[in-house]
Amino acid sequence: MHHPGGTSVQDDHGAHKPNVVTLNLSAKGLDKKDMFGKSDPYICVYVIDQPPIPSKTSSGLDTLFLRGRLVYKSEVIIKTLDPTWKQFDLPLALLGGPNTLLGIQCYDWDKDGGHDLIGYLSLDVKSLTKEGPCAAFQKKKSSKSS
Repeated sequence: MHHPGGTSVQDDHGAHKPNVVTLNLSAKGLDKKDMFGKSDPYICVYVIDQPPIPSKTSSGLDTLFLRGRLVYKSEVIIKTLDPTWKQFDLPLALLGGPNTLLGIQCYDWDKDGGHDLIGYLSLDVKSLTKEGPCAAFQKKKSSKSS
């Protein structure tokens, strides 16, 4: 299940992994950031330990700069607007308590290193215990021509 234009976040940890959160992340309908109408998305997961800072992207769009500790960076999925990243585990000890705020940022990978922010979301660890989608990216408008 997915939110159109959003992300699906699920917690699949079970009795066999009592101290681990297993995540399956995917997105549908991401913005086109590459010249030929696709993106090369990847995600970064942070434990947010400081308040976010309002800022502007290079194209002048308002965003929030999430400040925290990077706990996971996904693989890049080439030329897609509907990625499904590989499942991954995060130890609960690394995440903190159930009220710990996590930030997930989705970027378009660029060979030149100028990776473009596609969208971001924040949610607390306890929301990961819900079945099915529990959050949606705050999407950024495309600044490149389609």
